[in-house]
Amino acid sequence: MKLKMLVLSLVLTAATSAFAQFFPARATVLVYPGQVVAQVFNPYYEPIACRGTVVGQTFYGQILQTSFVDNFIPAGAVRTAFINANFNNRFVAGRADIICSFLRPY
Repeated sequence: MKLKMLVLSLVLTAATSAFAQFFPARATVLVYPGQVVAQVFNPYYEPIACRGTVVGQTFYGQILQTSFVDNFIPAGAVRTAFINANFNNRFVAGRADIICSFLRPY
């Protein structure tokens, strides 16, 4: 019985700690007429790795997106991703769906 409880506790600990390492980034998204800019700032004292997408919708309904992949953002640094619009087709909305994780050796 003790062995089963030990195995169950180890499995639950491993499963929850693996999911706890990922967190949504606080991305700052600025929508300009010709460009959507997404910035991710690392406020922590250790490096992080982020990935996700930046999406922008134009006036005529076209949806443009780009991926945000950065394997290393040091402490206090900012990384930027942007999308450019076509001529005479300005952006009206934009968003960023970015998740990050700490780069820990353990």
